[in-house]
Amino acid sequence: MWDPGNSKSATVVSAIFSDLFSVGSALERLGCVGFDRTDVEVIAVLCGRLPDLSYLFRSIGVSQDHISYCLECFEDGGALLVVRTRDLIHRQVVLGIVRQHGGIVPPTIN
Repeated sequence: MWDPGNSKSATVVSAIFSDLFSVGSALERLGCVGFDRTDVEVIAVLCGRLPDLSYLFRSIGVSQDHISYCLECFEDGGALLVVRTRDLIHRQVVLGIVRQHGGIVPPTIN
């Protein structure tokens, strides 16, 4: 399980998925490579008016510069995957899995 006190290099990776099947595949793969359920958050909007999720995004570790981008992407529905990583190597693993499964990473961390 991720402990934010254990590593100064720990980061949060956030990615938008256009459908739940893709995010489900990414979640399965993350589990296969050793990420614990407590390392991962998923928020999905299927239809209807989007509430202001800024507070929720901040509370799960999404950086301020990614919040606006994520909210814009959610206007058409989708899912936000947030993964807490331990170090740079784990971050790179997550980014690879996210991209393989169709996730869109906010431009500022590419």
